[in-house]
Amino acid sequence: MNPLIQGLFKKFREEEELLEIGTADAFELFAASLILPEDLMAQVQKSDLLLDQGAIGVDVIALDVNGQLAWDADDVREICENAAKVEVNLHFIQAKQSASVSSAEVLGFGDTVRKFLQNDGFPSYPRMEALAQALGAVFENYAGRLKGSPSVYSSSLQPQRSMRSPPTP
Repeated sequence: MNPLIQGLFKKFREEEELLEIGTADAFELFAASLILPEDLMAQVQKSDLLLDQGAIGVDVIALDVNGQLAWDADDVREICENAAKVEVNLHFIQAKQSASVSSAEVLGFGDTVRKFLQNDGFPSYPRMEALAQALGAVFENYAGRLKGSPSVYSSSLQPQRSMRSPPTP
């Protein structure tokens, strides 16, 4: 991992008191903190962003409805019930610590995003399932109030090795 990223990640883990969770999970939260808007990050304990263990393709999904994080259909109802307009932003994040990402991982990310957007279901992953159903609840109950098509942001964070050559003696 790039030494700068490694140092920032170490500082992040210490400041957020994430030394007790696995390195991979902590790196996913580090990526989320760099990618997601600060106003969304302020609404949640960072560890709440982690998806189900073993979820394939996507490490973090954030459903932003009118500037608030929604975790399930009940949250969507609470946020949208009295709103004249509904604005939806979806954030999909894949974070890798390795220097390379295989094509299978990229395809897995795309396939998971596609399944999520089509609400194909994730019965083995309850958090992903609840988030997909929450998006479905927006379309089913509040489509007429949508300000526009939902914005979908997909991000893949992969720290590169330093591009500089080491100094020659």
